[in-house]
Amino acid sequence: MIILDVGCGDMPKGDVNIDLFPHVKALGREGIPTTADIFCDGRRLPFRDGTFEKVLCHHVIEHATDPFGVLVELVRVSSQDIEIRTPHRYSVDALRDPHHVSFFNARWFTEACSRLDVDCRVSVSLREVHIPFGFLRLSFKRPDEIVAHISKLGSERGDSA
Repeated sequence: MIILDVGCGDMPKGDVNIDLFPHVKALGREGIPTTADIFCDGRRLPFRDGTFEKVLCHHVIEHATDPFGVLVELVRVSSQDIEIRTPHRYSVDALRDPHHVSFFNARWFTEACSRLDVDCRVSVSLREVHIPFGFLRLSFKRPDEIVAHISKLGSERGDSA
């Protein structure tokens, strides 16, 4: 299985690792050199259609001014599966990083995948939050991270007759 890691930063997970910048821009880790094999924009990936069996895009799409354009490219270069991880729009982490310019909920991914005619399973993890309130401590859960598993297998709809 050939894996592409889009936005690898300094922690590559693929056989081919790409990033837009030569140095990490993540909050608190700015300036660390990236370990990308190729430097390019996620909206214009320099690969043929269906080159990679799996495409990873972890905590990258929230930095894109055109997240749908990035998703279109991820789908184009994948032959099978795409895994996207991003902070939920109501996550504490979504607003903490000044480089985050796009914000997501699960519906964004299901609607975008529907437009691209690909299958999508979306899960949202929850984070427990504790707030002191006088002598009380209020606890509640709020959305934290979205994981979208997108599959091209079985998504091609054609007439067999």
